[in-house]
Amino acid sequence: MRPLEIEEVYRDVRDRLWSYINSIVRDSDASEDIFQRAWLKVLPVISKKGLDRESLVPYLFGIARNECMDHFRRRTRELRALEKIATPQATAAADESGDIRDAIDDCLNNAALAESRREMLRLRLIGQLSMEEIASILKLSRSTAYRELEAGLQFLAAALERAGIGREILQK
Repeated sequence: MRPLEIEEVYRDVRDRLWSYINSIVRDSDASEDIFQRAWLKVLPVISKKGLDRESLVPYLFGIARNECMDHFRRRTRELRALEKIATPQATAAADESGDIRDAIDDCLNNAALAESRREMLRLRLIGQLSMEEIASILKLSRSTAYRELEAGLQFLAAALERAGIGREILQK
């Protein structure tokens, strides 16, 4: 890919990618760091693997997803270390930061919704990725990805209705 093509892809996906990351980590500073690390990791790979525009976007989202998981692993280690030296009140305050959720976030974080379906909903609704891209990131067949996403959307629609929000917001 030429630098202008990379810049065009950046402009096309930056808001979706940042929103996707932020929907997972719920911290704008951490989201920005992860966003930057994802791009720094993907840039050298573009020429090595010969990524084109169509394969770059799911590859980038996959890197961002892995960076988010690394973020939580680091955070868990930090909280464990904090628990050893801090008072219970300090530990609870650190753990509760960023817990403000809106109705859709509540639905996406419902324990009754399988994590794999939550991830698919984030990729589709927040990341606005195609089914092919989602299937590629999660290493699923397209038919499995469609089936799992449909089940996740049905769960989300029912949860939104219970919360007093109509299904029609999912149609947009």
